[in-house]
Amino acid sequence: MEKNAALALETLETHRRLFPKATLNSEATKHRISALIALGRRDDAYRELSSATPLDVELLVRKGELAYELGRSKEVDGVFVACTSLRV
Repeated sequence: MEKNAALALETLETHRRLFPKATLNSEATKHRISALIALGRRDDAYRELSSATPLDVELLVRKGELAYELGRSKEVDGVFVACTSLRV
């Protein structure tokens, strides 16, 4: 699993470099976050989510979950409030 996640992360990084304004960047971000988490790199996944914009509900929820897991309780409430303000 780690080997696949590492390869996926490498491929997604290449995609981001080659296509910085791609239509499916949100989907690529979701896969990048999943790969980082699979590799045990939760801090990196959280940083990635903190710098990505805009975030859809799925990514915002993932960010809130990571904030909770990383002990960033002050940030959890803000993330979930942001979720409620999105229209789906």
